[in-house]
Amino acid sequence: MSYTAMMNTARKNPEWWIRDVVGNTIWQKQIDIVRSVRDNQRTTVRSCNGAGKSFISANVVAWFLCAHPESIIITTAPTARQVEEILWQEIARIHSTSKMPLGGNLLKTKWDMGAKWFAMGLSTNDPNRFQGFHAPHILAVLDEACGIEPQIYEAVEAILTSEGAKVLLIGNPTEPDNEFFKTFSSKLYNKIHISAFHTPNFRNIANVEQLRSMTEAELDAEVTHPYLITPKWARQRLDEWGEDSPAFLGRILGEFPDVGTQTLIPLSWVMKATMRTPDRDKPCTLGVDVARFGDDESVICVRLGNGVEKIRTFNKLDTVEVADEVTQVFREYEKVCELIAVDAVGIGAGVADTLRKRGLPAIDIESAEKAYQYNRFYNKRTEMWYKLRELFRTDAIAIPNNEVAIGELTTPRYSFDQGGRYVLESKSDMKKRGLKSPNTADAIVYAFAYDGKYDSHIAMTGAKREFKVGTVGHIMQELERDIKRLEANDPWRY
Repeated sequence: MSYTAMMNTARKNPEWWIRDVVGNTIWQKQIDIVRSVRDNQRTTVRSCNGAGKSFISANVVAWFLCAHPESIIITTAPTARQVEEILWQEIARIHSTSKMPLGGNLLKTKWDMGAKWFAMGLSTNDPNRFQGFHAPHILAVLDEACGIEPQIYEAVEAILTSEGAKVLLIGNPTEPDNEFFKTFSSKLYNKIHISAFHTPNFRNIANVEQLRSMTEAELDAEVTHPYLITPKWARQRLDEWGEDSPAFLGRILGEFPDVGTQTLIPLSWVMKATMRTPDRDKPCTLGVDVARFGDDESVICVRLGNGVEKIRTFNKLDTVEVADEVTQVFREYEKVCELIAVDAVGIGAGVADTLRKRGLPAIDIESAEKAYQYNRFYNKRTEMWYKLRELFRTDAIAIPNNEVAIGELTTPRYSFDQGGRYVLESKSDMKKRGLKSPNTADAIVYAFAYDGKYDSHIAMTGAKREFKVGTVGHIMQELERDIKRLEANDPWRY
């Protein structure tokens, strides 16, 4: 086949080019994507997690560039890491392993094929960098499109003026009110939806009910593509997050969360935090959630600066063993760690007492206590969770891409009591919805509840409360604390 004939065939049949020229195997939804880019000016794809989004985007880039001489391709994503380490590493793999040489000069985020014939990756919030691109064939690829700022969408529109210009948007549907979301109600876009149930490992699993009913052995038997989302992983997320949680909707079903769902911390905020580079300056605190009431996991969260540095989970340990694990983690950060916030409800009190006897700066977290801002929050647990919510809202926190943490942080709902105060969904109500206790999320909440300051009723020497809740002495103690806070004019002082 001559070069000209090959290019003509490639333009008409992109899946042939990907399969026979490059040597990659793509499945039906991925074929739908490359055909849509061939046939439509605008393509938008909302997808579950682990469906090979960056893989197919990279194949689209390689196909379009090689099949269209003097073409220009611009790719972008919310962060430099996503551009360089995900999409462009996949492009580099295609270039190096292709069955037939693809030519050109491949750099870190640029593929030069000749004069005015190239693909390049941009990671920027400056729309001006998208200006000045003109070619007979031009393609813009927006990877992780849900996290891209509105001004970049506007800038991309400006390069879609020529007859041969195209755009591919692809990402997880994490936010029900942004530019990516709007494309699914626009007549301009060809729309593609990828649920976990559309992927090759779910060929015999049609819906959530069937997924829930299968044994672990049956789930394992379905896997033919281990690099894609697996039924076992989806089932674990179903059990932990619940079918109607924003995380399950977006990351398993490929659906946008309901804009009316009263989730305290939106999934989109949490996903942005997973892309953020933490500032590892002080403070350093540990948050400890201790297993109780039939739960079998205890969790330690290490906060360093504004980031979650480490999450450690332990199964079926007694209080002394949990204290041993906390002590070991504390020793790793002893030079900078200022305090250890321990869930002191139930058996957690024993862990806190043991740590204090060892001379460690442990303080009690008692979630049912009255909130400091008691006119806004039903209890201390609600207040602490809301404080964490504000850190996500203001882009002031960074967390690892930990699936358990992501799901648990976005699962609890909130309501209001008769006094108009925020009320976070109780753990017992969550269990009525078939959900597990959010142990990992609670450990994160505790780690960020205090900024090196703590309530004066707990001394670093380990003194316990003098009065039990509900006694006259306790009421007087609470009043004294309220007066001190008012005098300090600092309602968030911990």
